[in-house]
Amino acid sequence: MKHKKDILILGYSGTASQCPFDTETWGINLAGKYCLGRKVDYCFAFDELPSEYITEMKKLAPIISFQDYADFQYPLQEILDTFRSKYFVNSLCYMIAYAIYVGTKRLSLYGCDTMLGGMWQRESKG
Repeated sequence: MKHKKDILILGYSGTASQCPFDTETWGINLAGKYCLGRKVDYCFAFDELPSEYITEMKKLAPIISFQDYADFQYPLQEILDTFRSKYFVNSLCYMIAYAIYVGTKRLSLYGCDTMLGGMWQRESKG
């Protein structure tokens, strides 16, 4: 699969509204659903998900994942080998690794800032 050299990654937090959508845009799970009038090019998801959630994501864009529901298979083993890692801690880390792996030259993140506590506490090691 060929990707552009400039990539935007879109998450759910407040800065998502600042995403310019002026190049290829990757959404974390259903993040693209909340940007009215804008479209993500791919949804990335890595968890086991209920079929209704997957169906909703596929209405937004093709899914890149290492799960069976993927439209495009994430090259998990190749990326883990490249980065000499056993795993990444969250979707954003898997997406950044993939962006580097496919040769992205400029990577911008919107809506990926997390607040202290909760998820940040559990995933800060990533």
